[in-house]
Amino acid sequence: GVTPMPHNGCRPPKKRRV
Repeated sequence: GVTPMPHNGCRPPKKRRV
């Protein structure tokens, strides 16, 4: 997914700056 989703444990959200 390339959507601003919470960290599921797959890959960190690149859409949001964490």
